[in-house]
Amino acid sequence: MNLESMPGRDRDSGLTLTEFVDNPEHIGKVNCDGCTACCHFYDIEIRPGDNTEHLQTEMRDGKHVLKKNGNACIHLGPEGCTVHEHRPQVCRHYDCRLFSAAHIRVNHIENDGADHTSAPVEPTWSFKIQTKRARLYNTALMLASVQYSVNHPKAPAPEILEYSMNNFRKLFPLAEDLLKAVDAMSPAQKQQLSLEMSVMMQNLAARK
Repeated sequence: MNLESMPGRDRDSGLTLTEFVDNPEHIGKVNCDGCTACCHFYDIEIRPGDNTEHLQTEMRDGKHVLKKNGNACIHLGPEGCTVHEHRPQVCRHYDCRLFSAAHIRVNHIENDGADHTSAPVEPTWSFKIQTKRARLYNTALMLASVQYSVNHPKAPAPEILEYSMNNFRKLFPLAEDLLKAVDAMSPAQKQQLSLEMSVMMQNLAARK
């Protein structure tokens, strides 16, 4: 289970949070700009309908996945994906910006005792949240991620994301109450709350 934006290269999505979340056409259209963090995902699964003729796959822990070369996908080369035209569905639809939007930290590194310090990190994306509705989305997404993570401390990041995206709107009333309470706070109280939230998120991110 991993919450909180992962350290690394900060990037501006150029989108409002509501624009990104409410428009499916944005999903998957990421400017990777040389980033290969998702190529180090712990399991890159093969799904029904994937053409594996050009892919090297194996069964691992009961799942049909791409083989790995060390901690990376076996098809990752010096210039990026060597089977880009034949990549599986999970790669085609993966969008790291979703995790930033939902305040989820993504850990692609397996807990296998090996040294993975040189592995790339997931970019941290920022969104414009100046409007009242964007603030509501931002708060509700955070609440949904925290809620699921607390109740399911061993849940992987994709599972937390799926829950958050499917359920954050149900938390709008709670998010509205929280925002009203925050707006009524003094600057000192807001700073203290921010510190407490940061500690809480760090503690959640440290739990596996």
